[in-house]
Amino acid sequence: MSALTRQSDLGLILGAEEHVDSALYASILFGVELGDGTKLAIDRRAPRGVVLEVGSSNGNLGSLHGTIFLGPVPPSGPVRIVTAIPRLGVPEATVTIDGNQIIETSEQVERLWTAPPPSQGLGGAGLRGGSWFSRLD
Repeated sequence: MSALTRQSDLGLILGAEEHVDSALYASILFGVELGDGTKLAIDRRAPRGVVLEVGSSNGNLGSLHGTIFLGPVPPSGPVRIVTAIPRLGVPEATVTIDGNQIIETSEQVERLWTAPPPSQGLGGAGLRGGSWFSRLD
């Protein structure tokens, strides 16, 4: 994922601002809702056996590029990706992709080595009232 903003005096980070000097950074919230109803966010603990975590991220003031890992392959059905940058007034935006296409593509992947099981990581929780991100447990 990549983000570029006109607000060039702030750095961008993936996840909650509570871990950095919020005077210098704006947080990009990133969540995924799977076809089976599982809800994940990069700054929340995932259900057992599911991982949504930042693989890497880098950027300059006003920009960020990051890779986010989701595993295992999501179940069939729609996959909703939800983002927001509250500090910059960027409201929640949702993109829905077909999880069946992810499954079909994953079946064509050639496995070159066997990796250890993924970590618990962060991501995923139930929802409560308010915006999509504020409803996460």
